[in-house]
Amino acid sequence: MLSTGWANAQERFASLPTGISFADAAAAPGPAPASEIGAPAPVSAEADFRNWCAAVRRQASSGGIAREVLEDAAPFMVILPNVVKLQLKQPGGASGIHHYLTSFGSDKRIETGREMLVKHGAALQRVARQYAIPVKLLLALWGVESNYGMNMGNTPVVSALTTLAYAGKEDRRAYFRSELLAALGVMQRTGRKAAELKGSWAGAMGQCQFMPSNYLSLAVGSKDIWNDVDVVLASTANHLRTRSAGKAWARAPMGQLVWLPEGFDYDRIVPDSRKQKSRPVSEWRSLGLRPREAGLPGQAKLYRLDGQDRVAVLAYPNFQTIVNWNNSGWFAAMVGMLADAVGPEPEPFILDPLPGSR
Repeated sequence: MLSTGWANAQERFASLPTGISFADAAAAPGPAPASEIGAPAPVSAEADFRNWCAAVRRQASSGGIAREVLEDAAPFMVILPNVVKLQLKQPGGASGIHHYLTSFGSDKRIETGREMLVKHGAALQRVARQYAIPVKLLLALWGVESNYGMNMGNTPVVSALTTLAYAGKEDRRAYFRSELLAALGVMQRTGRKAAELKGSWAGAMGQCQFMPSNYLSLAVGSKDIWNDVDVVLASTANHLRTRSAGKAWARAPMGQLVWLPEGFDYDRIVPDSRKQKSRPVSEWRSLGLRPREAGLPGQAKLYRLDGQDRVAVLAYPNFQTIVNWNNSGWFAAMVGMLADAVGPEPEPFILDPLPGSR
């Protein structure tokens, strides 16, 4: 069942003509003086969007975005219906881990990753040493995010972020509005036109799929995350180091797959996976899980990966670093599994369940 907030967002979007753009908003007349209005009249969806666009324009301008950048972005500040729909289709529930395994863990992606290890081995080793990030982790993130640069997305970033900031999930609109402003900053800093600035439906860009704010703060060197593999790998490593609060990647597994026992009430025990705190592994064992223990971290979080088959992962600090990159247990698990499949380091990131533990 959809949340009330999301249902309201859908109603708001459905009432808005998708042809309304930022350019229309810029040309729209301002409101009549209060003395001429009398009782306030209802604001139409079209007028609401125009007002919203005008406010974005003022905010961007006051933040130093040049007029020519705003004018170039204007035709792209539109609502994309497919982006609203895609926001609902995040992997989850019974199909979560299977979706990731079939989409991002295919034999072809593993084979390509091994080819990239040979082709870009020197750059991978150099970045791994500089940032203390394992080679196979850099490979896996590159592979999951953009299929090693072969699928960076073809959605205009300004349009995607306009859609999500205005008509997306209510609790995420402020975030996407800030990313829209950052995208205008990317245009100004790089000289890229809005027509050239393309990415995922959620506004992520380049081979490492950085959101605009991350690009501005975490991309390194020439910052060309679209074409320069060395920059892509170094920026990825810099992002990871930042997400781990500057701590080196621990030489320990990311996590281990476990079966949830019959009757395990995950929603009661972990009511909010994003806000959960680590618990002693011994406590998870007392709740019926059967993890390995020897030589592993003593604290872990629990992320359910598949509602139907009761697959979950006990997540250690390295796993949380990937969750901090992309707030998804499915994503982090797939990165770990792909890393194990393509990378040269022998120690596995994701441990299999104990035999007979189901």
